Amino acid sequence: MVTTAVAYALFYAGLRTTTGSAAALSTLAEPLTAVLLAGWLVGETLPVAVAVGGALLLGAVTVVHLIPGK
Repeated sequence: MVTTAVAYALFYAGLRTTTGSAAALSTLAEPLTAVLLAGWLVGETLPVAVAVGGALLLGAVTVVHLIPGK
């Protein structure tokens, strides 16, 4: 419970100092980060569908981030 409280406190502190678009993009990347950490730290195998979905999500976030003025 303490680690979750610390994580939320840090998350909301970070939201106060970032732009809205940066916060939206980082929250979209959060599930992808969790899956990658599970594969790396815990040794879980990633099915092909998860890898394809992660690549699509990362690609979408990258495209949205690179479009100027949107």
